[in-house]
Amino acid sequence: MVQARWADLVDSPGPLLGPPCVIVDISYLLGGVARASVIALEPVDALRLSRQGLETLMA
Repeated sequence: MVQARWADLVDSPGPLLGPPCVIVDISYLLGGVARASVIALEPVDALRLSRQGLETLMA
């Protein structure tokens, strides 16, 4: 289980997400700075991709 959080919404807890889920910050996809973070609430298997890695995967 993880919880998503956004930089500009510090007073509002983000959604709780469980498996299987894919989390992508749209601003990151559009070339901006990622504003979201994901906090693991228990042990998780996670994969972090660079922008190039994500673009390769999407192609």
